[in-house]
Amino acid sequence: MLKDEKLIEQGIVTKIIDSENAKIMMVRSSACASCDSMMCNLSNKGNSSKKSAEMEVRNTRGAKVGDRVEIALDGNILLNLSAMVYGIPILIILASLITMPYIFPGKHQELIAISIALGLTGLYYLGFWHFSKKAKKKPKSPVIVKIISNGI
Repeated sequence: MLKDEKLIEQGIVTKIIDSENAKIMMVRSSACASCDSMMCNLSNKGNSSKKSAEMEVRNTRGAKVGDRVEIALDGNILLNLSAMVYGIPILIILASLITMPYIFPGKHQELIAISIALGLTGLYYLGFWHFSKKAKKKPKSPVIVKIISNGI
């Protein structure tokens, strides 16, 4: 199950941000074609001609600019993010569509239920966006787990 797995990919260190973080250049692999995640910005969604992208990772191995590294992301982090982005909004919409006609009975109950469902979902995404900006400071980004080869 994805929860117990680590997602592993390779990249090249392009910049050392500070003592704990670095930017790496991820090269698009064959697995990127079927991935819907926008985490590394290499998915087939949007600009499918993109061959590489930079992303920030935690530099736990002391990698230097030019090093080829292997990064890992815990599967449970991706699973939790997927649940927050897709699962909770679906539950909000379903709960609203089921309960609102009973709370607001009348001629336009479906319109009211749909409006409330979309409004609550919009509020959820607004809150998610606001709190995800603060959460970037927490250590949930991918981690360099191995230096494959030294660079320049």
